[in-house]
Order: sequence, then structure tokens, then C-alpha cells
Amino acid sequence: MSTLSVSEVLQVLQREGRLPAELPPETQRELPWYLDALLLVAAWVSAILVIIFTSLLLFANGGEGSPGSFIAFGVMYTVAGWALMRVKQRAVFLEHIAVPLFVAGGSCLWFGLFSRLNIGWEDKEKVAALYGLVIAAAYYVIGANAFARFLAAVAMLAAIEVLVWTSLRYGWDPEDGSRQVWDVLSIPQTLRNLLECLALWLCFRFNDAALVRGWRHWLRPFFWALLGAVILQAMVQSTAHQWSGQGDELRTWWNAQSLVFALPLLLWLGRRLLKQEEVPLAALAPLLLFLPTAVLSPMLGVGLLVLLMGMEHGDRRLLGIGVLCVVAGFGYFYFNLGWTLLHKSILLMVSGSLMLVWYGWRRRVQHKQGDSHEMV
Repeated sequence: MSTLSVSEVLQVLQREGRLPAELPPETQRELPWYLDALLLVAAWVSAILVIIFTSLLLFANGGEGSPGSFIAFGVMYTVAGWALMRVKQRAVFLEHIAVPLFVAGGSCLWFGLFSRLNIGWEDKEKVAALYGLVIAAAYYVIGANAFARFLAAVAMLAAIEVLVWTSLRYGWDPEDGSRQVWDVLSIPQTLRNLLECLALWLCFRFNDAALVRGWRHWLRPFFWALLGAVILQAMVQSTAHQWSGQGDELRTWWNAQSLVFALPLLLWLGRRLLKQEEVPLAALAPLLLFLPTAVLSPMLGVGLLVLLMGMEHGDRRLLGIGVLCVVAGFGYFYFNLGWTLLHKSILLMVSGSLMLVWYGWRRRVQHKQGDSHEMV
């Protein structure tokens, strides 16, 4: 009686359909999500305990820790996190524990450099933000973990925001600061928003381009951080005029800034529609339904349009972006005191009803066209 080798047994099982013919990709996780989440929590707790224990060496003798010590510990944590990220045997626990070490390394390095500054507080804020921007950019490049790169991208955007505010904050008139803030920040913030939206559109463009498929994993963390920052800024700016005590005194450029946030979404949506020849131009007709809403909140109107397109094409990305735009633009819609709350509620109900009716009618037309093609 002849014995079968292991490879022959595997071939027999594959022919019978009991085993897949191809191996799963290396990036596919074998653990279920709840065990992965448990490992994530355990890794972060372990890393935090290690960081606390090693950091006690800085304060062992009751000292406050010199800037050089913080820099040395920052380099040590960074090297440890980088080494764990580069381990060939990609263990899940080691991959998770590398991120807090990486974050601690960047924080200690930044704090050590910040403590060495011997300049005035106003200039110190700007230089510290510049240090943070450079360190976060460097950590984004050397990081091999998507979550670590996402945190580095968030730090970069936060440093840019601090640079913008510290460059414009000083020189306000305390007696009339609420009015001066709009005149001081309108042009720089609009320019900043345009640059961020341009970067967001480039991320959309690179994600669709075939020539940069290898760069998608490198750009994706920055894309999600930038998208979150744009949505958060839209939400803040849509209600900031109320925080300043100006009531319903709205400026024209507030509407322009709200619409600026939607430019990359509209450009990306237009490219997708132009590529799909089977989509008729009538699909853009619902834009007329949202014009009254867009008058009060351009971001809300654009979000409803993107949401409708996502429902029509079954695209989850469009649905998610549409929901984010609606959430970001709702504050501006709600706090606009030009209309009463009753009229705005009726407008939302009418817009939502028309959107659902249009969606149902489009689905019915598509089903009829599909049945006619099958009969032919």
C-alpha cells in the first residue's frame, strides 16, 4: 500500500473543493476583529507601562529631566518602534505595540527640542509648531504602519493650523476682537482651505490613477486625516459666527468658504460621471431640488447631491462622503436666522421626499431598461 505525500494530499483536497486553489494574501488577518481589538488594547497598555517605567529614569533623583534626556529617550523610542514595524515576521501584537512607542518617541523628541528654545513666547509657539510639522513629516515617511502614518498626518495638520493661528492672532483689538477676526482671518483661511482642498483632490486623483497604484497604501492615511480635517473645519466654520456673538450677521465669504470645501468632491464626482457613459445627464437634475437648501447652506446642498449619487450608483464611498458633508453643513443651515425653524424643517422634509421619489423613479426606469434588454 503506497503512502501519499503531503503535497499529493493537498492536491487531492483542492481538486475535491475542500481547500482553496490559491493561498490567501499575506495582508489578510487570520484573527477575528474582536481578538484583534483585544490585542490592540493589550499592546497599547503594555507600551504605556513600558514608557512610564523607562521615563521614571528621567525623574529618579527628583529632577525635572533635561532637554537632552528627552531627546535621547525620543530617539530610543523611535528606533524601537521603527524596528518593531520592520520585523519580517509581522506579528500582530508587535505591530500594535510599535505605534505607541513611535508616538512617544516623536513626542519626547519634540518636547526636548521645544525645551531648548530660549526665545519669546510668541516666537516660541511658531518655532514649536514648525518643529512639530517637520518631525511629524519625517515620522510619516519612516513609519511602516498605517495607523502611525495617520497619527503623523493628524500632527502635521495640527501644526499647520497652529502656524496659521499664531501668525494672525496677535494684533487683535480686545475691544472689537469679534468683528476684527472676520477681516483678519477671511483671506488666509480661505487660502488655507483652497490648498487643503487641492491636496484632497490630488488624493482622489492619485487614488484613481493606475500609475500610482503602489502609492495608495502610502497616501491613504494622509487622505483620511485630511478628509477629517476638512470636514471638521467645515463644521467649525459653519457655526463660528454664532460663537463670536454676531448673530445672523453673515458674510458672503462664509458661503464661499463652505462651498470651497466641496470643490474636490464635485471634481471627483464629475470625473466619475464623465467616465461612465451609460449615466445620462438627467442624473444631475436633482441638483435643482437642492438649490433652496444650498442657498442657506452650500455644504448641505452639495452633501445631499453626493448622497443621492451614492444611492443611485451603489457607491459606499459616495454615501459616506455625502453623510459627512450633510453633517458638516447642517450647523450652518440650523444657525442661519434668516429663516424660521419651521420653514427650514419643511424645506428639509420636502428636499428629502423629493430625493427619495427621484431615487425610486430612477430605479424603476433602470429596471424597465434591464427587462427590455433581456427581452431583446
